[in-house]
Amino acid sequence: MSLKTVNVRIYFHLPPCFIGDFLRGVNEQLNSYLMKYIPELKGVPLSYSNVKIEEKVANVLYDSPFCHLHATCTFTLFAPREGSTIVGIVNKVSSDHIGLLVHGVFNASIAAEHIQKTEYHFNHGAKAWRRVDEDGEPTGEKIAAGSVVKFTIIG
Repeated sequence: MSLKTVNVRIYFHLPPCFIGDFLRGVNEQLNSYLMKYIPELKGVPLSYSNVKIEEKVANVLYDSPFCHLHATCTFTLFAPREGSTIVGIVNKVSSDHIGLLVHGVFNASIAAEHIQKTEYHFNHGAKAWRRVDEDGEPTGEKIAAGSVVKFTIIG
């Protein structure tokens, strides 16, 4: 499955405009994480819930006006595992990669080095990867814009 739920604890640095409403500041920062790959989470947050601020008061450190505090929340992530199979619709084809849209939301890319050259050759005129037989002759099958492709996550 490509979706997973994780509980996290995050250290926030909130601007002074959130003094008196830390929850609003934490929610604003959490919103900025949505739909972007977050390396520490190893996925793309789709939503979050159960936000809890751990401290009753925040720390102001040294000469910085920012309020420092911890909060916990639960993220729902798009995080396909290595080796999992996903389906995408091709939206770009070139000699160096195939671009796909997964679940109508996420961009994915298959580099040319990961396309089996014994089975597919890029045709510049057709702007498509054409399937070839063992003699190198086209079979009629092709991967072009609009094609549905099943692929494996490699890393």
